[in-house]
Amino acid sequence: MSEDSRYQSNTASDVLETITNIQPKESGGGVGETREAIVYRLSEDMLSKLPPDYVPHELPQSKWGPIIVDSCSQKHCFLTAMRQEVTRAHKGWALDTVTIHNDVLRQTKEEITTPPAEGVYIYGLYMDGASWDRRNGKLTESTPKVLFMQLPVLHIFAINSTAPKDPKLYVCPIYKKPRRTDLTFITVVYLRTVLSPDHWILRGVALLCDIK
Repeated sequence: MSEDSRYQSNTASDVLETITNIQPKESGGGVGETREAIVYRLSEDMLSKLPPDYVPHELPQSKWGPIIVDSCSQKHCFLTAMRQEVTRAHKGWALDTVTIHNDVLRQTKEEITTPPAEGVYIYGLYMDGASWDRRNGKLTESTPKVLFMQLPVLHIFAINSTAPKDPKLYVCPIYKKPRRTDLTFITVVYLRTVLSPDHWILRGVALLCDIK
């Protein structure tokens, strides 16, 4: 079973279990109803309460605008959803071979007026241990007396490739908070650098969603 199939199967199972579990224990449901029958009955009831002008395809077809990372509570789920959306948009792509990649843009959030063709723009990340050379688009040394520097807009997208990333890129971890633990780790992004990536590893360079 592919990763996409496993995800859809697990999601369907979770939905069924959640809907049945949130029912009041004294519910007047029919005796001996199967779980699927209960879910079907409840779903029909929910659909009947939708407004007449509800158009279910409008939201899925819309594109994500710039997202501030601190307002996104389920960051891992968000990245997974983005991979799935891109995979479904390309015939012949499989979720197993789709990986996350990124570019740091020169534009500010205010200069971006339209969403990307694919992927998502993210802003609100803070760089710890280094600075970002906006003009040349690469890592540079920290500015004296400046603890954190806000990274420009980050374009995160998915590509259909399992090939190793360029070894000259610095693999930069992203954490939710300044305290770096497995629990606050989210993912990694790839940043351009003139110096060896080892230089930034020794400096402990990372991106933070929140500096409080």
